[in-house]
This record gives sequence, C-alpha cells and structure tokens, in this order.
Amino acid sequence: MSMERVSAEGKLVTVSDSDIVHLKEMLQVRRKQVCKQADALRDDAVADNDSANWAEDGSDAFNREFSFKMAGSSNAMLNQIDDALRMIDEKSYAVCESCGDKIGLARMEALLFCTTCIQCQSKSEADRAMYGRVTI
Repeated sequence: MSMERVSAEGKLVTVSDSDIVHLKEMLQVRRKQVCKQADALRDDAVADNDSANWAEDGSDAFNREFSFKMAGSSNAMLNQIDDALRMIDEKSYAVCESCGDKIGLARMEALLFCTTCIQCQSKSEADRAMYGRVTI
C-alpha cells in the first residue's frame, strides 16, 4: 500500500505502508464516531420534546434547527473522511494537491482529511489575507 509519486520538483515522494495503515485506522475510527454523533443529532432534532407546552415551542424549534445544522456539519465531515479513504485506495492520500510533496505525518494525524502540506496551506492563507482570495 506504499504510495509513490513524483513531486512538482521532480523528487519521488513515498508514504510508508505503516503510516498509511495507521492513518486509515484513525480515519475509520473517526468515521464511526462522526456517524454516531450525526445519528444522535438527527434523533434529537426530530424528537418531540414538549408538544404540550406552547411557551417552549420557540426553544424547541431553535434546538431542532441547531441539531439539524450540526448533523449537516457531521455529514460534511463524513464526506471529507470518505474522500480521504478513497484517496488511500487511489494512492494519492497524504500527498499535497498543490505541490505534490508529502504531507507530514503530524499534520495528517491532526487533520486526517487535509489535502495540502503546511507550506501550501500557509501560502494560501497568506494570499487570502492579502488579496481576499485563495490561490489555486
């Protein structure tokens, strides 16, 4: 499962099998956690907490809306995790989409579904701060 790719600078980038296995396991654990959280949020959102008390209807509506929004965020994270798992299968995981270099293990562990190395992400954020946009 070792991934090799030639970077933009022409150097061979290799991500070790042990790193890939470790990160894949972390992704799978995180996916289960997020699925469980999303299910609980959806259940909370559709629960009829206090239909007899009209004074609480506003609070109940707010709580339902909040729970649906949080479930939506969980679904977005699930999509990112699924994309990362797909990238492992395609042998493009832990390789920066911008420059083609290897993304450091510490960064991958911190943000399992990141797609850029710290240098490219820093440049993108600096460009956005300076010009109000993200470079591609």
